[in-house]
Amino acid sequence: MNPLKPLLDSFDRLINERGSANILRERLALAADQYTFLEQKLVVYEKENSELKSKIQFLEARSRDIQKENDRLKFDNEQLKKKIQEYEEGSFGPNLVVPFDGIDK
Repeated sequence: MNPLKPLLDSFDRLINERGSANILRERLALAADQYTFLEQKLVVYEKENSELKSKIQFLEARSRDIQKENDRLKFDNEQLKKKIQEYEEGSFGPNLVVPFDGIDK
C-alpha cells in the first residue's frame, strides 16, 4: 500500500468538502437574492392590490349612486306620464291642442 494514499485521500476529501461548501454558499446567496427579489415584488403587488380594492369600492359606490339616480328618474318619468295623461284626459280632452302661453315665432 502506498504510504501517501491516506494523506492524498485526506487532501481529496478536504478539497471536495471545501468545494461543496463554496457551492452551497453560492446557492444560499442565490436563494437569499431570490427571496429578497420576491419580497420586493410582494410589496409592489400588495400595494397594487390595495389600490385596486379601493378603486373597486369607489366604483361600487358610484354604481349604487347611479342606480339610485336612475330609479329616481324612472319614478319622475312615471309621475310626469301620469300628469300628462291626466292633463290630456282633463279639461282639454283627448287629442285637443293645448294652448301655448308663449310667443310663437
